[in-house]
Amino acid sequence: MPYRRGSEPERLPLPSNPEYWVDMKRRPTRGDRMAAQDALMSVVNIDTRGLTAEEMRRIERDPDDQDTTRGLLTDYRYKAYLDTWLLRLISAWNIDRSILDPAYEGEEIAPITQAAIDALDDEDGQFLLHHARKRMKANRPDPTSNGQSRGSSTGMRSDTPLPSAQ
Repeated sequence: MPYRRGSEPERLPLPSNPEYWVDMKRRPTRGDRMAAQDALMSVVNIDTRGLTAEEMRRIERDPDDQDTTRGLLTDYRYKAYLDTWLLRLISAWNIDRSILDPAYEGEEIAPITQAAIDALDDEDGQFLLHHARKRMKANRPDPTSNGQSRGSSTGMRSDTPLPSAQ
């Protein structure tokens, strides 16, 4: 049995025009989840000299750090988080290049890029986000399941010792 069984994508006809479709992974990989989490938050060590009082409210300081001119700025980027999920979960589509260039009249398929996703009709974008969120939630670890992901069918608990290699 293949390791990634059940990983074939699901074809989703777009609501604005069902002639167009998107293939979306049914299950995210660990790399998909890590990339989205990495896109969600940015922590930057910055020079605080010259910042306004409003800007300083967003800065965290290390109480043990003697350098009072430095601080940590944490920036949460929810749009980047969602966009990363879409870019990682969409595996194919039949949307042509006219999404990026309205003057284009050929049939060449547009690359799956942030610019193309941003150019989607809002109804289609919301539809794809809905399907991406379902996949994000379905594979999220459940704190009551001893480390198993929801929907896991292994039946092994996380405290079960692994067989030793011989």
